[in-house]
Amino acid sequence: MAFPELGVRRSFRDLESEARILGRALLDLGVRKGDRVAIWAPNLPEWIAFEFAIAKVGAILVTINTACGQRELEHFLSHCDARVLVMGDHARGADFHALARDVIPELQSSRPGQLHSARFPSLEAVVTLGDRSLPGGVSYADLITRAASVPDDRLRRAEQSQDPTEVINMQYTSGTTGRGKAVMLTHRNIIENGFTVAKSFELTPNDRLCCPVPLFHCFGCVLGVLAPFTHGATTVPCVQFRADVALSLVASERCTIIYGVPTMFVAELESPNFGRFDLRSLRAGVMGGAPCPPDLVTRVIRDMPCAGLCIGYGLTETSPAVTFSDPGEPPEVRSQTVGRPIDHVELSIQDLATRRPLGVEEPGEICVRGPFVMKGYFRDGEATREAIDGDGWFHTGDLGVLDSSGRLRVTGRANEMIIRGGENIYPREIEEFLRLHPSIADVAVFGVSCKHHGEDVGAALRMKADGPRKLSARDLRAYCLGVLAEHKIPTVVMVIDEFPMTGSGKVQKFRLGERAAAHTKGDCATLRDEASLSEKF
Repeated sequence: MAFPELGVRRSFRDLESEARILGRALLDLGVRKGDRVAIWAPNLPEWIAFEFAIAKVGAILVTINTACGQRELEHFLSHCDARVLVMGDHARGADFHALARDVIPELQSSRPGQLHSARFPSLEAVVTLGDRSLPGGVSYADLITRAASVPDDRLRRAEQSQDPTEVINMQYTSGTTGRGKAVMLTHRNIIENGFTVAKSFELTPNDRLCCPVPLFHCFGCVLGVLAPFTHGATTVPCVQFRADVALSLVASERCTIIYGVPTMFVAELESPNFGRFDLRSLRAGVMGGAPCPPDLVTRVIRDMPCAGLCIGYGLTETSPAVTFSDPGEPPEVRSQTVGRPIDHVELSIQDLATRRPLGVEEPGEICVRGPFVMKGYFRDGEATREAIDGDGWFHTGDLGVLDSSGRLRVTGRANEMIIRGGENIYPREIEEFLRLHPSIADVAVFGVSCKHHGEDVGAALRMKADGPRKLSARDLRAYCLGVLAEHKIPTVVMVIDEFPMTGSGKVQKFRLGERAAAHTKGDCATLRDEASLSEKF
């Protein structure tokens, strides 16, 4: 692995040595099989070392979003009963140390490694990464010294006691519709998923993978770490995503593959410095983690250029990858679907109400079965039973169709469906059309509470830098007339600089709906001729 921003490079031998030392240190801290060790840090070399060390001990890695606030951090630590918290220094302006002192005040008076927290009784140690320290925290350097008191045989016995079906990883879902659930993934889930994806890309030790996505997300810690690890390739993470940093890593490290969620690729293409970077080393890429607009796919293939760009579909609950497009297919084919199921994955489109399997080109819920489906949701048996049926099918909540060639097209999300006066409206169809508008850079379509129709259609627009800064609902309506059905045309239009996002790059549409509803107060119809709501948001 290579972290050029930090001047750090590690061979596989280096990583194995560091992970074994960390594993012994964790044992000295009292971490045992099944204990939860939470990591709250940006992409750092230590993050990856801990990923392997925690697995060696048989403990469970719990990933924490670096964008979380006080209430979310409290929820994560309490819900998972973390034994150890490993934390970074800061991320995107947030001071982790200040937040930790507020959430865990006992850190100020506890001895390192002997924490007694009233709010989190299971939490016994906080490990700090970086140069700053906390009074009751264990620094990374001090943690390493603890390994000396634990023989390697003890770590080896811990490794040998493990079973591939045991939970090794817990991740909280993104929370695009509210508070996320804790997904339990096993050794087999994540290692085989990483291996299968690497095999489908024909990864070799000659490949270098630029990984701008966060390690706390399944995309990062499985496809960004385990996929290259299983095939001897090099991973080159960004500490924190910035478009120019990602592009410079591709250029300076001669990366052959680049990952990203759609918003990352948009930021890279729109960077004023885009043309200054030599990206000719790229042979392939993966775009996933959120709906991938066809026009963006075409631009990445053409302008980066990234000829082998693949579109992937997956979920945290499926470890994550489910499908990938074939890089050998024409760009116009790849831009319209998310490809076919990867090896070992069974895919079924089922009726939402009856769960009856549907045929080719019949729209329904996307269901997945196979070795990558999660063990379940932590401490939520009811949600697990709702998600995984008696035949082992995981019901994703996503909507889609299979074509005659077995390719999947994702058409929306069931819980994002807008029901306007009895008509079912799927935001993705409207979004894909509005992105064709010459002044719109990106769009998110969402439901707004409405006294007259139950719900109405709202659209949040991000305008192109070289175009008009506003767009009225009337103007947008004129653009849509004759193309979209009357009931699908947005009534509420707002222009914003940035979408509210999850840490993994997904738009939180429920927040857009809340903000719009606060202004409209249910009377959406009166806004058809109003200018966009940009000033009011």
